[in-house]
Amino acid sequence: MVKIFSFAPEEKATQCLNIYIAEKGWKSMGDIVIDAQDIYDCVFYPVCEFRLINDANLGYENGEKILGKTIITDKLILIDSSISPHTNDRRYPMTLAHEMGHAFLHTERDLYLQYIPSKHHINEMEHDLNELHADSFAETLIAHPDLLRYRFDQQYKTCNIFSYNGPDFYFINEGKEHIPTLKDFSLRLAKPLTKYFSNIPVETMAEILQNFCFIIDKTVKPKQRCMGEYMNQDWKSKAMFKNVK
Repeated sequence: MVKIFSFAPEEKATQCLNIYIAEKGWKSMGDIVIDAQDIYDCVFYPVCEFRLINDANLGYENGEKILGKTIITDKLILIDSSISPHTNDRRYPMTLAHEMGHAFLHTERDLYLQYIPSKHHINEMEHDLNELHADSFAETLIAHPDLLRYRFDQQYKTCNIFSYNGPDFYFINEGKEHIPTLKDFSLRLAKPLTKYFSNIPVETMAEILQNFCFIIDKTVKPKQRCMGEYMNQDWKSKAMFKNVK
C-alpha cells in the first residue's frame, strides 16, 4: 500500500497528485486532466480505504444544506444525494475533495465532520482549523497552482498576472472586451479552465484564481491585495510533477 506522509494540506494534496499522475501514466503537463472521482478511485480508496456513499440524505443545519460528511471512526464519506454524480451538479468534485482532505489529514482523531457550502471558502474567522485544512487540501488537489499556471499560460498566452483596474476595456488573447466588475473579470478568465479541473463551478474557479494570485485587484490598497503579488513567484514546485515535463 502506498503511504502519504506529510501533514501540511498543500503538501499532502501534491503527494496525492503525484501518485495519481503516476497511476495514469501521464508524461507531460498537457496530458493532465483532474477528475476528483477518478482520484478517489485510483488513489484515495487504495490509500485510506474510506468508503464513499454519494446518495445520502444529510439534511440541513441552521437552514443550510449539508453537502458532505466525513465520519473518521467509521472510515466513511457521505455525499448528499442532491449533488451526487448522476445529477451532474458541479459542486460534487470540490465537496468530494474537501471530504477526502478530512480523511487524509485527520485520521488520527475521533472526528465527525460536515461540509456546508457557504462555509467552503478559506476564512480564518469562520472556520476551525480542520475546515481550513480540508479547504486548502481541496483547492490544491483540484487546481494545483503549478498545473493551473500551465493551463492559464496555455489559454491566455502569457505568464503574467492579470490586473483588474476597474471598469474598462481589457485585452484578453486577441480580443478587446469591456468588463465592469472584478467578479465579471474573474469569471471571464475562469470559464475556459474548468474543463481541466474536474468541471468545478466557474464561480469556484474564479475564486481560486484570486486566491492563488492569478488575478490582482488594483482598485484596493496594496495591503488588501493578495500577498502573492509581493512574493517571488516560482510556480514550478520541486515536489510537484516529478515525472512530467
